[in-house]
Formats: sequence, structure tokens, C-alpha cells
Amino acid sequence: PIYTFCAANLAEFAGKATGFLEPVANDFEPLLFQRFPHLAAARNALLRHGAQWAALTGSGSAIFGLFTGRDQAASAHRKLLSTGLRLFLCRTVRRPEYIAALHPK
Repeated sequence: PIYTFCAANLAEFAGKATGFLEPVANDFEPLLFQRFPHLAAARNALLRHGAQWAALTGSGSAIFGLFTGRDQAASAHRKLLSTGLRLFLCRTVRRPEYIAALHPK
């Protein structure tokens, strides 16, 4: 199977990253990480490579890591390419940018 890593950028959240992320949890993680240990290993790899937060998305279609900046995310991305996992380096966007992308002029 191919799993996705999304190395996102936390710079938008500046000093609020810790307070914002502490209560975030995915109820599926304990069950899926027990049944599929490679998913937990993928999340832990992101954390070992500098992610401030890493978690399973929704019902488990991807695992993402949040980094404090693009350089940290890009470094983790380069280091994790050799794992054979499918990786995407991406960034967070504000709502207006997202809406503009949905409705191009």
C-alpha cells in the first residue's frame, strides 16, 4: 500500500502552534496504529524528522506532519524520500486563498 505524508507549514500559526494542537486527536489512531503498525511508524518518522505535530487524517487516508517552516518540512521530505512512501510537500493556506483557488477568475 501507498501512504501519503503531507509536510505542512505551521508558520501561519506562529507562537500558537502548541496551544492550538494539543487538544487535537484522531479517535481512529489507536485502533489503526495497533492493527497497522507501519502507520504509527510513519507518524513517528515525521516526528523524529522535526514535525511539531503528526497525525492521521480523518478516517486514515493520509498521515501529515506540521512543521514550523518550509525549510524544516523540505528537509524532512528529502530525508524520508528513501522510505518508499509517497510524499507530498505542501503548505497551509488561509481561507481566502483556498476559496480563490476553488473559483479561479
